[in-house]
Amino acid sequence: MGVPPQRDLSRLRLERAKPLLSLGAMPIAQAALACCCSAQSNFTRAFRRAAGMRPEACRRVAGRAR
Repeated sequence: MGVPPQRDLSRLRLERAKPLLSLGAMPIAQAALACCCSAQSNFTRAFRRAAGMRPEACRRVAGRAR
């Protein structure tokens, strides 16, 4: 409530990307496509804005936690 539908959809897509990145099984470009981003650069920019870190950093942090 109180959030435009497009912003909420973007948030859901980026939340879906976090487990894909943390598993490390697929390249970042494929994770971007799986989350319906048109390009890896757009995905990286949106992910950084939402999560506060780049997708590569998210992958490294998740790798240390295992």
